[in-house]
Amino acid sequence: MFKKDLLGCSPNRKMLKEYKAQFTKLTKTQKDVAMGLILGDAYTYTRNNSKSHAMKFEWGYKSKEYIDHVYSMYEDWMLKPPYLMTRINKNNNEVKTWRMETLTGIPFNILGELFIMNKKKHMKINTIKDHTTAMGLAHWDMDDGNRCYYKGPMFNKDMSVVINTQGFEMEEVKILMKELNEKFNLNSYLSFNKKKPMIYIPNKDYDKFYNIMNPFMPHFWWGIPTTRVGTMDSMRYKLPFKK
Repeated sequence: MFKKDLLGCSPNRKMLKEYKAQFTKLTKTQKDVAMGLILGDAYTYTRNNSKSHAMKFEWGYKSKEYIDHVYSMYEDWMLKPPYLMTRINKNNNEVKTWRMETLTGIPFNILGELFIMNKKKHMKINTIKDHTTAMGLAHWDMDDGNRCYYKGPMFNKDMSVVINTQGFEMEEVKILMKELNEKFNLNSYLSFNKKKPMIYIPNKDYDKFYNIMNPFMPHFWWGIPTTRVGTMDSMRYKLPFKK
């Protein structure tokens, strides 16, 4: 059965079951990317007591290229492409975001096992050590990473970056930082924003960090444009560049 057989109608449970039965597990790329995405802004959920799981995504209006990139990786699991949502925030401002979600499926259960505790998003020990690759780390950075200096005298001098982990508990962030350092040979440490913990990667580690990211996120490095198939020019601002 092909996805086109489900489009333009209301597929019944039997049709969906037959369609999803073709996909017995996530591909390595799908799993690697999913790890980084859920460490970041995406999340996984279940509606049937963990018999199967799904993934849900939401990014800002300017992130269309990025969400299209993610959609291309999980397209077989989605019955419709990213869609634009508009809401009014607490400050009475209009906010536009792109959203999408996958079908539920057993192949996503590994994500539920790693990231759901008591029906809430958490991080378990060895998540980075045993399950997060360089590709996953790059997508985590594209979700939650930022350079420390976007302007001022330190711009183009200090290449330090942060990963915004404020959504995790302090002890979880400490575990993430420790495993990140051990697996990728980094020297990151805790920083804080409004008393919430972040992972700070210092200037002296930037070359090493950049080399991990580079195959998956192009940037102008030492004034030389770099490109990689399947990467997003719009995410270049996530990494500093040196002249």
